[in-house]
Amino acid sequence: MKVEQTGVLDWKAVEQWAADEGWNPGAGDALLFQAVDPAGFLIGTLNGRLVSAISVVNYDEHYAHIGYFLVTPSLRGLGIGTATWSAAIGHAGDRAIGLDAVPEQVDRYSRHGFRPAWRTIRFTGPVPAQPPLAGGNITEPTTPDLGLMATLDAACFPAGHVDGYGVLRRAWHGWRIGPLYAESPKAAAALFDALCDRAQRLKATGITIDVPETNRAALDLAEAHGLSHAGETIRMYRPGRTGLRPTGAHAYGLTSLEVG
Repeated sequence: MKVEQTGVLDWKAVEQWAADEGWNPGAGDALLFQAVDPAGFLIGTLNGRLVSAISVVNYDEHYAHIGYFLVTPSLRGLGIGTATWSAAIGHAGDRAIGLDAVPEQVDRYSRHGFRPAWRTIRFTGPVPAQPPLAGGNITEPTTPDLGLMATLDAACFPAGHVDGYGVLRRAWHGWRIGPLYAESPKAAAALFDALCDRAQRLKATGITIDVPETNRAALDLAEAHGLSHAGETIRMYRPGRTGLRPTGAHAYGLTSLEVG
């Protein structure tokens, strides 16, 4: 078996694979995520056939995130996953590493030094038929806003005059909300409602959002809008030389389980 780095075109097959597994990543995420770390996406092939995949995305010199860890179902238990992991994990160096594990894989990752931190709850359902909150100052971002958004994204706490931001993007099935970061529950609710309003105008039939259970207000927000619990993963970390990168109280919706 050969494990090697791959580009956006080959990774589209991995995104389709992840969608078939029920992960429902954002459509077109590969192009965005590979811009962060082009060397962090690997596939395993056997006799020219795609049999495994994994991503190890280095955010910066301190943190990396593992995702898209897949092995062809009929070939599981043959060491292909171990070989793929071994070929990829070194890319993170001595950074702290995070990943989102399905519950049945927690023990496996624990053997590699990862420890559970919290659960992420996936909510999904029809687009809530609720207009944006009155008086909310929800706008399309302009170029000067992008730096403030990046600061809030990196630190997940207050940044300048931006109270929060959210993204609605097409997924393999329906639409996803995420990231959704806000300084307060009120700001998060205003953003959520504005994104739902946009989804309605785009004729979306359903939305999905991944919520860290550490943010009670975020769970309440999803439940108040009639979304249903559709699964969970466990956020796990392996400390590096600079410690961990916990998600703060301002995260109401994660960008992606595949890249954190």
